[in-house]
Amino acid sequence: LVTVHQGSLGVLAIVPGLFAKEPGGPKRPATLHRQADFLLYILADQLVDGYFPLLDSMDDQMDQLEDEILEEPTQAMLHRLFTLKQQLVLLRKVAGPLREAMNALADHPYPEVRRSTSLYFRNVYDHLTRVYEIIEASRDLLGNALDAYLSTVSNRLNEVMKRLTLVTTIFMPISFVVGFGGMNFTRFVPFEETWAFAIVVTALLVMPTGMILWFRRSNWL
Repeated sequence: LVTVHQGSLGVLAIVPGLFAKEPGGPKRPATLHRQADFLLYILADQLVDGYFPLLDSMDDQMDQLEDEILEEPTQAMLHRLFTLKQQLVLLRKVAGPLREAMNALADHPYPEVRRSTSLYFRNVYDHLTRVYEIIEASRDLLGNALDAYLSTVSNRLNEVMKRLTLVTTIFMPISFVVGFGGMNFTRFVPFEETWAFAIVVTALLVMPTGMILWFRRSNWL
């Protein structure tokens, strides 16, 4: 059995101990549990089982992101969402072909793999099917989290635009009154006559106050 990999492979360090603990260990070197096909099964099983802690960690990160998005969405959260999405895509690309390979070893006769060992590869195939389903479910959850982020950001933007529009609406009549009062008149200049000045000041106070009260009554503020 030859393994090809980049860098160190942690599973190779623990497999010899697991292999020795299998039934019929050193006393039966030529039996089912001491041949290359069964060693291949142990390697594959350990590699596939290593996916579950990783998926659990990613699921915890997604749950935390969903809570943070609802409280205060930031640009950093969007980067974390896309990072998780890339990781899920990579896992999907790895798990898909590996599942097909385990299915082939379990169902198709190969001279190197005995029928009694092919049942063990069926177990690995079942684990990979579960991994694939978890990945698909996580992708759906990640898509929902991304939609929640975009929706929350859009709602906050709408709220800001609403308040700015209300402020602009309040100051529009004030600008009109000030502009009208500053016009050139042939007889009465507002700030030269006491009653005209009082009218302008009263309008400047009453109009925005009335608009604010109206906005509050309409639940716009």
